[in-house]
Amino acid sequence: MAAVLRGEVDYALQGTGQNYQVLNTDGIEIVAYQSDVMPNYSCCRLVAPTEFVEENPITIKHILRALIRAQQFYESNKEESAQIMADAIGTDLDYVEAFMFNDHYLVHADPLKNSVVRAWNILDETGFLDEKAKDINIEDHINTDIYEEALAEVIAEHGDEDPEFYEGMQQFYEENDK
Repeated sequence: MAAVLRGEVDYALQGTGQNYQVLNTDGIEIVAYQSDVMPNYSCCRLVAPTEFVEENPITIKHILRALIRAQQFYESNKEESAQIMADAIGTDLDYVEAFMFNDHYLVHADPLKNSVVRAWNILDETGFLDEKAKDINIEDHINTDIYEEALAEVIAEHGDEDPEFYEGMQQFYEENDK
């Protein structure tokens, strides 16, 4: 953003965490969001060493179950969630609302396998992967099975609390991980 303001570059890509600064800086115009250019981009996916996942599948499943439930709460209670976040990170509510109330800020517990594969391929095509990384099949390192189990269990236990949300979660999984 500083380089744009100084005229050194014409545009910059900012994360949603910078929305507050962008919205409150004269001379800056938002022309597009990352999600406009690349829907369901693979930002902020959970990662863990394969060995840990293999040795702790129940722990991982419970973490995912909690994240799915938290996503449901967040989507149903954005104002309260924003206040919780502001308190948790010790900042002003205006700062948190600048990104949490933005339609382009998409929080999702889903693994987004297809988007991760797409991002990996882009890294390869643009020369960011070294020769060793080029030999890696990234799909071998994306475990969607545990998420699928966690989602099915949460739907079975809580699906009737917010059927539309949970149907949407299942559809999102089918579209983004199969």
